[in-house]
Amino acid sequence: MLFTIVILSTLINCTNQETLNSDQVNSQLFSAASYKARECGDPIPSQFLFAISDNVPQRNVDLCTFAILRSECPFSGFPLVCVLIYLEEAGSIPPPLNFGDFINEKL
Repeated sequence: MLFTIVILSTLINCTNQETLNSDQVNSQLFSAASYKARECGDPIPSQFLFAISDNVPQRNVDLCTFAILRSECPFSGFPLVCVLIYLEEAGSIPPPLNFGDFINEKL
């Protein structure tokens, strides 16, 4: 159920915005992390990623969320690709990036 809510909110936000504020980013990441933690039977990692910028590219947040949901159990850390939520000046993650290489790399 939570997975469906995360996906629906992502799709709704995708059509209207290119960037998200910190509240939207943190909500989306917390939802994904909560779902994955329950799926794996693990607690949410103690070093949670908190966005502080109000100008985070939507695509970076979506790819981080996807990486969290696709990561393997145990859920012991956030995927490396999630660090890009902190790099607003870098812009969106380049499309040719081989995203699959980063799913199971942890911070």
